Amino acid sequence: MILAQEEHRDADAIAYAGKASHRLDEFLRLGDATDSERIQISSEYGNMALAHLNMHMYAEAVPYAQRTAEVIRPIASAQYLVAQGLSLLASALRYQGNLEGALQAIQEARKIPSRRCIRIPPRACWMSMEYSCATA
Repeated sequence: MILAQEEHRDADAIAYAGKASHRLDEFLRLGDATDSERIQISSEYGNMALAHLNMHMYAEAVPYAQRTAEVIRPIASAQYLVAQGLSLLASALRYQGNLEGALQAIQEARKIPSRRCIRIPPRACWMSMEYSCATA
């Protein structure tokens, strides 16, 4: 999806995001996702939100950004990802002109204490530079 978006194949990127989102939602409905799986799923939703932001599809980015934060919220050790999802949400809302909503999202994100990642799930390692995680 990100590759399609980067290659300006927006229709493909949108289709891939929709298909992936549907599959992730179905997986989460099973109700037995591990913390590691939830972290990876949150990252995938974040990529979907970012791709839509890059395509200037701000309204479509909002639900993906919301899911980014929602999926990870129950995991105490991964609250930095909630903050990142809320930051994506704030960007999408700001670009739409919803300054009040953007302010609320970014204020909520700022209330989350910053933490360094001690253990990064294997598939999330490639994202470590983007998410400013460091191993100890």
